[in-house]
Amino acid sequence: MDAGLSPPDEVGYELEQAGDVVAEAELAWVAQKLVLLMPAQAESAAVWQGKGWQTWLADGQWPQQLAAALGDHGAQEYTQQEIPK
Repeated sequence: MDAGLSPPDEVGYELEQAGDVVAEAELAWVAQKLVLLMPAQAESAAVWQGKGWQTWLADGQWPQQLAAALGDHGAQEYTQQEIPK
């Protein structure tokens, strides 16, 4: 990642509930409860959000916005990116 992002805690992270996988994310920063979703995973955003996670969709200027959300480079914090349901 070239946008100065902190390395994620997990690559290919799965959200489990009662032993079943209920959602998947491309990258996860577990301590911050923040996940990056690929466009094909966008419909699972509501599941993540319902469990208290922030969700970001990998499109547009996501690297810079995500770096700001993670507090990298002292940038101002952005609000969570809205993903259509």
